[in-house]
Amino acid sequence: MEPLALRRSAPPADLPNEILRTHLWRASREGVTGRCVHPETGQLTPVQQVLADLIRLTKSFLQAADDLEFAEERLARLAEDGGGADRQRQRFTQRQRAEDVIDLLARPAG
Repeated sequence: MEPLALRRSAPPADLPNEILRTHLWRASREGVTGRCVHPETGQLTPVQQVLADLIRLTKSFLQAADDLEFAEERLARLAEDGGGADRQRQRFTQRQRAEDVIDLLARPAG
């Protein structure tokens, strides 16, 4: 069973390299708390909404792989804690020291 989006007969848009690089820049700058282009609408949309839509779109596959709960928990954690870049910026803001960010990165995740 394929998700509806994968059954479409039209190929995905062929975006110029400049557009793709712009989207990568936005993603690296804003992270999971920012906005990105929604693949279905082409509109700037909160990343959390795009991820929720992706889970909805792939829900049957996630269930079949017994990964739905994991995906939903990860999405909730991202919403609560932000992504790695958010945590790094927050740590740097506290004392304006790059060493603090390095310490954060050196710590095991968990």
